[in-house]
Amino acid sequence: ANTVPLISYTPLSLGSSVIDDHAVDNDEGYLWRTQASDLLQGAAIANLAYDNGYENMLIVALNDTYGVGLANSTSDEFKTLGGVISNTFRYQELTIDPNSIVTQIKTENPDIVVAISSDNDGSKLFVEMANQNLNIPVIGSDGISNETIFSEGVGVQEAMQGFVTVRSIARETPGSIAFKSAYEEAFTDMIGDIYTAEVYDAVWAGALAINATGSIIGEDIIAGLSGISWDGASGPISFDEKGDSIAGYFEILEVQGDQMISVGNWDAINGISYSDSEFYNRWSVIETSSSSTISTTSISS
Repeated sequence: ANTVPLISYTPLSLGSSVIDDHAVDNDEGYLWRTQASDLLQGAAIANLAYDNGYENMLIVALNDTYGVGLANSTSDEFKTLGGVISNTFRYQELTIDPNSIVTQIKTENPDIVVAISSDNDGSKLFVEMANQNLNIPVIGSDGISNETIFSEGVGVQEAMQGFVTVRSIARETPGSIAFKSAYEEAFTDMIGDIYTAEVYDAVWAGALAINATGSIIGEDIIAGLSGISWDGASGPISFDEKGDSIAGYFEILEVQGDQMISVGNWDAINGISYSDSEFYNRWSVIETSSSSTISTTSISS
């Protein structure tokens, strides 16, 4: 068989790291990705909740590879930190029953809800929460971290006021700044997609591996990928032993009016940093005067 590596620009599911983990016999390490895996997004969500004093989490997740994988990584990290998962409810996107889910949430009475959803189903859930007067803090995953969700129906924007979401973004480095400037100059009438920078980096990963080895043979490219690192369009890029990007950088957003406003960020090295000094005071349940940086981080394996 041809040993042709696949360099992906999306997080994919956690299962892909298990299927192709670069560490088992007869696994040549075909799969690589320039976007951080959902293991890191789960850590970001869990740390955001726990560091703000929430100890009893309930997870509502899509019943697909994305939802199940991210729910598991969030749950594992939250429990490692010392939190409790009261329950995890999974649902099918096209047949979601918001009334049943909200009723079960009210029965469980958690401190915080994590919604691993997409615009279509998440919007239905949040409107039902408002209809049932369920006033509880919510952290949403990257699948609902864009204002496009507000156009899904009447009352969605109002229902989501104060909700917090987490999404992967490019860290500002000379490489990412240069790419953004060059893109805007070249495409004055186009807005980049959510993974534009990661696509560019995926192409460069292959090119750099070929340049490093002087070969276009699949096995040589795979060997070359394991040793490269550079300041890419999406920020610093390098790969761990599973071929995943280790430079995950996540933005924390809060729904304010008709916008999702950046209030901070998280990465595995520095933990949480807040750009909005008042966010921690109004959202945290920890009694303290103020805080601008929280650095508690523990990623479960």
